[in-house]
Amino acid sequence: MYFSPTVLLRAVAVFVALTSSLHLAAAPLQAAEPLKLLFLGDTGHHQPAARFAQLQPVLKERGIELTYSGKVEDLNAATLGQYAGLVIYANTTRISPEQEQALLDYVASGKGFIPLHCASYCFLNSPKYIDLVGAQFQRHGTGTFSTILAEKEHPLMRGFGGFESWDETYVHTKHNEQDRTVLEYRQEGDRKEPWTWVRTHGKGRVFYTAWGHDQRTWGNPGFQNLVERGIRWAVGADLGVVPAFQVGNGYLVNNATGYNALLFANRADVCSLGATAVAVGQALQFRAQFQLPAGTTAGPMFLVRSAAAKERMFVVE
Repeated sequence: MYFSPTVLLRAVAVFVALTSSLHLAAAPLQAAEPLKLLFLGDTGHHQPAARFAQLQPVLKERGIELTYSGKVEDLNAATLGQYAGLVIYANTTRISPEQEQALLDYVASGKGFIPLHCASYCFLNSPKYIDLVGAQFQRHGTGTFSTILAEKEHPLMRGFGGFESWDETYVHTKHNEQDRTVLEYRQEGDRKEPWTWVRTHGKGRVFYTAWGHDQRTWGNPGFQNLVERGIRWAVGADLGVVPAFQVGNGYLVNNATGYNALLFANRADVCSLGATAVAVGQALQFRAQFQLPAGTTAGPMFLVRSAAAKERMFVVE
């Protein structure tokens, strides 16, 4: 069986259109009191305000309220005390001793700290900040990649299957391994680069991921799911409400002649986020990315429809 590139591309486009009519985001979470976090950015090349604009409405639907600030002066006890956690996505080079102490005291008191991507190259004059994050950015290339999941049974990682995105390939230095647990690695040659981790500081918790250079990752539902998990873990909130996120492989073998790559989920509660399909010999194979409702453990099945409207079922592994 052979599928021309045109047929496959058309099929995938139809699949995306079909699944777009289902659920393209995690279901809104009804909560009496949203989690309130301060999001600290700057005017640098990572464009924090634009990235905030991508993430804020997604997390708002999930019961997390982000407030944007571009002022490092907001690192003071009075301002920080209004929030359950602090997200930093900035390349601000310097922090004053007073701001440094306010941040350290804030986290040590039991609050959450969520530095993302370039936050590991922030406040270069502060060794204590670098230790708080857990490492410092050193260099990077670029590429499209996925990560190795290191701690699948960590509460933050249960139900999370990783994702793939174009991003910068961060390499870190000045690692602080004290009270640090690495959750994801990025494979680089023969070495594994720590990529996503958690650590503790006093009574507080820190979540860091190197994901997040630009809109390609920030718009990826896998990244959004991971950040929600990181925020909830850091502030001590319920992780059980976060939808599962998986990437799976499916295949249809034998008698595949006459079937095309029109795929759609057989469950309306499955958030089908994209798929690619290719014919290999007598097998039709595909790779799908999907979300499941919180607490769901069984993966979805996908249906393959033939030109004659006959259907065969894919099982996601």
